Amino acid sequence: MHKIAEILYQNRLFYSIEEFETFEATLAQVDLSNPVLVYDLCLVFDDETESPEVMYGLIHCIEAFEWKDALKQVMLATPQMMEKAAEWADTMHRRILNHDQSRIWYKEYLHTFEPDQRQPLIQLLQSIKLDTPDRFKDKIDEIIGTY
Repeated sequence: MHKIAEILYQNRLFYSIEEFETFEATLAQVDLSNPVLVYDLCLVFDDETESPEVMYGLIHCIEAFEWKDALKQVMLATPQMMEKAAEWADTMHRRILNHDQSRIWYKEYLHTFEPDQRQPLIQLLQSIKLDTPDRFKDKIDEIIGTY
């Protein structure tokens, strides 16, 4: 894990003001020119965090990277995110689904992934579709219609 992501990970639960301050200061130091870092940043998310609103800062940081490359890293990290941050993976995917170009790139990347990489992503998308069909059915069908 990249050093910046490791510091964020160690402070992600925000049990103290020091963890909050360290997290915020470290987040401000993220090198946005290295989209490979996005994978490690995705592993910082945790559904047990004491300050979910601060985690939105992490989402905004990830979205500030060159998005086409960052999106692929988000997709690759999603299966691991599902272990401790399923709600955050869901949130990230809903944001992706609401962005037209992201859906195009998502579909392109999905076709290049191995079946074991694709399956957790498809399962998450299908879960979102079942949860809010009126909003996401067509968007998800656009992505996974061939699977």
